[in-house]
Amino acid sequence: MANNITIKVSIGIILNENNEILLEQRPKNESYPFYWGFPGGKVEKNELPNDTLNRELKEELDIDIIKAYPWVNHIFYKQNIKYHLLFYRVIQWQGNIYGKEKQNLQWVNINQINKIDNLLPSTFYPIRWLKIPNTYGITSIQNEKNIESFLIRLDQALSKGLSLIQFREPDWPDGISSKSLYKAMNLVLDMCKKHNARLLINSSHPESWWREANGLHLRSTDMESFHYKSNKNRSNFLTAVSTHNSNDLEFAFNKLNADFAVLGPVNNTLTHPGELGMGWSNFQKLVKEAKLPVFSLGGQSEKCRELAYQHGAHGIAGIRSFI
Repeated sequence: MANNITIKVSIGIILNENNEILLEQRPKNESYPFYWGFPGGKVEKNELPNDTLNRELKEELDIDIIKAYPWVNHIFYKQNIKYHLLFYRVIQWQGNIYGKEKQNLQWVNINQINKIDNLLPSTFYPIRWLKIPNTYGITSIQNEKNIESFLIRLDQALSKGLSLIQFREPDWPDGISSKSLYKAMNLVLDMCKKHNARLLINSSHPESWWREANGLHLRSTDMESFHYKSNKNRSNFLTAVSTHNSNDLEFAFNKLNADFAVLGPVNNTLTHPGELGMGWSNFQKLVKEAKLPVFSLGGQSEKCRELAYQHGAHGIAGIRSFI
């Protein structure tokens, strides 16, 4: 699309300890009068986006940011203008929030936010993304003998708050479409239902399986063939994609409308001994252009969660550290 104008906007997703986010109401003399959205504003010439966020939240809410993480950069076009929205998750600040510009404010639980009337269009994607947990556990049962011990570990992990799982068993002895593996998948699915967790099925397994679960996790090698299928037959169905480069991430958002991506390996791993990790710097560069939430994969654990957030990750994904 030919255009000469790009407008960058820094936007703060302010989260409190009660899983609530802050909404502010636009004044009657601006576009979308009385609509609800997130605080933030236009990045001025020679201004860094994070400086814009600090300035805008001080002007609008009278707070000073202590800790904020870069999150998703979303791009859309309107009337030949390119809008580049830079979302930040603001989790710590100094000062008491109030409408410094006399605007109305409200804290809303993320699971209730869709009940709010007159939400700005720019909130639609981030609201959808905020409902995605920040830890993504991946199964590694490996064989029938391990099922019982795995279910015990899974039960413990789900009891501690893990709520998003990928069923992935590429090396199952009886085959990736076998009856024995299908039985194992159903046991995992039942455990997830017990804890109100969501289970995504890796695309290496039969299509009928993931239709029974809460979503599909696409291997990067399956992305293009899946493009022609209907993957949103249920409103709560999640689509995730494994990615390794900018082309994968572009396809995940633009062609698949995926809910999130997993990018890696970031660090060297035992599961891929001959594959070097991309490192956090390269991870961050790719995430900045991703347009959707990205989980870091490869040598991930709770020890590197803060580092992942600092480099733009939505969350962390892995096998051994989480289940």
